[in-house]
Amino acid sequence: MQSISIVPCELCGQPIPFNAYEEHMKLHKADVKKEKEDEEQEDEDSASSLPLVRTKGHLVISCEVCGEIIQFKTYKEHLEMHKDRPKAPAVPIPGT
Repeated sequence: MQSISIVPCELCGQPIPFNAYEEHMKLHKADVKKEKEDEEQEDEDSASSLPLVRTKGHLVISCEVCGEIIQFKTYKEHLEMHKDRPKAPAVPIPGT
């Protein structure tokens, strides 16, 4: 009888039979992809209630926390600055 080598998963530490390790890692990759998609959807959902306006070729949005007008492509990073800060009323974007 041949023994099956057990190796710890480098991501979760779970002991995995060597012959199932590749499949186990695919599950981790799928979980990470799903998590990223969920985060992107949350970002879109939180921004969907705010007006987007194109100015000088850029989409801009009024930050829901501080009211600053920022480029939409930097919206997620900008919101990270505001963690644990109360929301301020949004400033209207000119032309809306």
